[in-house]
Amino acid sequence: LIMASFSAAAASDEVLLNASAGVFYDSNRTLAEDDKTELTGTYQRARIGYQSETETTTFTSAFSGVEEQLQDYENSENDSVALSLEGTGNFERSNLYGSVLVQQDTTLATEVRAAGLSSENKDRTYTTATGGYGYRLTPRDQFDVGVSAEHADYDDIRSSQLAEYIYYGVNTGYSRSLSETGKLQLQIYESILDNERSGMTHDTTGVRANWNQQLTAVWRMKAGMTFENRDFRGDP
Repeated sequence: LIMASFSAAAASDEVLLNASAGVFYDSNRTLAEDDKTELTGTYQRARIGYQSETETTTFTSAFSGVEEQLQDYENSENDSVALSLEGTGNFERSNLYGSVLVQQDTTLATEVRAAGLSSENKDRTYTTATGGYGYRLTPRDQFDVGVSAEHADYDDIRSSQLAEYIYYGVNTGYSRSLSETGKLQLQIYESILDNERSGMTHDTTGVRANWNQQLTAVWRMKAGMTFENRDFRGDP
């Protein structure tokens, strides 16, 4: 494997810019000594990011891109463009966080091959978002709520190939510090996974209780119980 690359960076108090590009050469021999496959191409990568921070909040964002160009092996190329946002806030008795990622994959060689399509490329738009809020009721009691969502959208596919889905979940929890070394946690959660093209929906609800105990400086014990119900709907 031979690779040549360069990178450049520029930064101020809040902005960081970096980019890199390279050219590589690789070869792969099969078990047959006289059978040789050569792979040549280029690989480009760039990223620009922004970060802001105060005494109580932080915010970061980034835009990145990757492009592969492989001579005679276009179906193995893997290109992507992504935008991410993330923020947190820590206040006197509460904390807040959230993140969003939107990514466009121009080729998905791994997923396509796993579906049995060795000679096709498929495009995907993938979106994920998470968020949460925590509030300290007393010095020992904490209340938390969290949400999450995902969406995968493939271009030009049939229902028997790759699954398009929507997923979202929510959970609420309560925790109490029984002592300096022990904590009790209770959580109620629900999630729904909807496979759009197949018409299948997977609904999960549950209750979870945990007890965490720090026994020594190196030993910790965790015990818990989970009660969960799973419901499948739609045509199998």
